[in-house]
Amino acid sequence: MTSLKKPKAAADDLEAEAEKAFQRAAAQQIQNGDDFDSEFEGAFQNPSALKSNSSVTKVSAGNPEITTALLSFQLKQKDCRAVFPQAKGLVPSELTDIPPTQRFLMISEQEAAPISPTTGQMRPGQRRRRSDKDNIPPGIRKLPSPPTTLEQAQMEWDLVETVQPGNGQAGSHSPLITFQDAMRHCQTASYLEQHMSHIKPTIKHRGMAAVTHKLFGPPQMNSSLHLERNLIFALALCMFKNDEPMHNYVLQTIYKKLTGTKLDCPRYGNHWELIGFQGLDPATDLRGCGFLGLMTTLYLVTGHRTHGLALDIYKLSQHETQNFPFAIMSINITRIALQTLREEKLNKECNRRRQVLAIFVEFYAAIFLNVYHVWKHQHKTITDSGFVLRETEKLAKKRPRELLRNLERALADRQSLIKVDEDDFSPKAKQPDILDKFAGVCDLKVDEEEEVHLV
Repeated sequence: MTSLKKPKAAADDLEAEAEKAFQRAAAQQIQNGDDFDSEFEGAFQNPSALKSNSSVTKVSAGNPEITTALLSFQLKQKDCRAVFPQAKGLVPSELTDIPPTQRFLMISEQEAAPISPTTGQMRPGQRRRRSDKDNIPPGIRKLPSPPTTLEQAQMEWDLVETVQPGNGQAGSHSPLITFQDAMRHCQTASYLEQHMSHIKPTIKHRGMAAVTHKLFGPPQMNSSLHLERNLIFALALCMFKNDEPMHNYVLQTIYKKLTGTKLDCPRYGNHWELIGFQGLDPATDLRGCGFLGLMTTLYLVTGHRTHGLALDIYKLSQHETQNFPFAIMSINITRIALQTLREEKLNKECNRRRQVLAIFVEFYAAIFLNVYHVWKHQHKTITDSGFVLRETEKLAKKRPRELLRNLERALADRQSLIKVDEDDFSPKAKQPDILDKFAGVCDLKVDEEEEVHLV
């Protein structure tokens, strides 16, 4: 019986030592904040299970269950050696001669030593942390590392070279178009015919409103002027066409006349904000009155009488505190003029002068002049734009002839000032006066007793 108790005690001591080593390693890992590896969880069973398996050793030595318990424990040790790789260069067969406690510490030390990325050898002293990169299944390509600042800047620059669509190329030189040239093109353009059937040149009144309008309203427009009037409303329905050279010429001419540049600018870009458009594409701002919004602006910036007024308005739009978007303001004023024409408030003037287009663009310029004076002298800002436009629309529909007379008077005064300035600065006119009043060096009388002082 004495010889049979030794294997029993050896098995219990081996189990106790392995359990204590496992608990010490677990406590050390919990203190360091690291998680258990799945290899340890699969290799070592629950200590309670080992105790249940080794409980058969309590039977007498003659009982064959002692041999079964010992073989079961040795098989578990072999499973542990099969799970882990070779420890410190020892083959699995050599691990059987090492005590279990030392063998567990050797395996734990090997698992805690990560592999160096440069030498490929195990690097002791640090435990490799498990991450999501280790769990990537084979066949799944890992994402590349994020680009550096230089690489990102290079990619952005490469994109800039390819995001400029359209046919407008910077550096080209398109011809300057006058308002008369653009209107001659529009009168013969085939793409305007599709809009003629959708225009609404007048407001249809019903019931008593129709009777009141007939008796007390403005006179009807002469039928001979309907074709010219309908052309204006067709232009308001026509959108900007990139494939039409005349449309691009009009857009480039407006930009050149306002900014003073000689070369064309790209079709798309934030440079259009310089003249008052809201986005990278000026065509998106023309939804209110179509291509007519560019035609009225073209009249203002290319007319020999209105060009100076356009520059004054544009200068005010660039003011530090009283700034406003020039192009957007022009489009809103075009809409006011178009609505006044639709309500037949310009019929009397059109019948008197027997033309519609000239009256319309002059009325547009007159409204813009009124907005300019109100904005400048009443110190309006962009927050007052809604109020200014509403009051201007009421004035335009109530007293259109007064606005036209104010425009004619302002343009006449401007022309007279320009003529006076030209006469004053003429070399022929100024040369005799300058020579008569010029005092030579010999004509100067110097008082020798008077001291000279610098102010």
